[in-house]
Amino acid sequence: MKNRFLHYLDKVLGTALVVSASAMVLIVLLQILSRFALPWSVHWTEEMARFCFIYMTSLGAGLAIKDNVYVGVETFINMLPERARFYMECVILLATGVLMLIMFVSAFPLFQVVKLQTSPALQINMVYLYASMLVMSFFVMLYAFLQVIEKIKQR
Repeated sequence: MKNRFLHYLDKVLGTALVVSASAMVLIVLLQILSRFALPWSVHWTEEMARFCFIYMTSLGAGLAIKDNVYVGVETFINMLPERARFYMECVILLATGVLMLIMFVSAFPLFQVVKLQTSPALQINMVYLYASMLVMSFFVMLYAFLQVIEKIKQR
């Protein structure tokens, strides 16, 4: 059941990531088209492309932890003996998870500040943009802790 849920979650996040990236590309193409081929320019495209990029990054961060594709300096870690390398990788993942937990909790008071603000071009409540902090911190934290559990099980 748990693996089935995580597989489903991976698919949903992957699909949302592709939708966000595709939307960003299409919106930027619309912006280019409107500047050079139309008599008027679409004014909201730059802001919407920025929002898509922020969500694309936020959604992809958790999947990057899951797939272990973050950029890292592995020279030092690879010099360690296997047992020390295991502990170091676990400490790094746990520290990442704890930092994301702090970010997750810290995002809620920020919502009180931005809930009265709207974006300039789209007139969207800025809480929706700042919710990307919750998305990223939750999924990075989830996958970091799951990676630690998986490493311990494999050991």
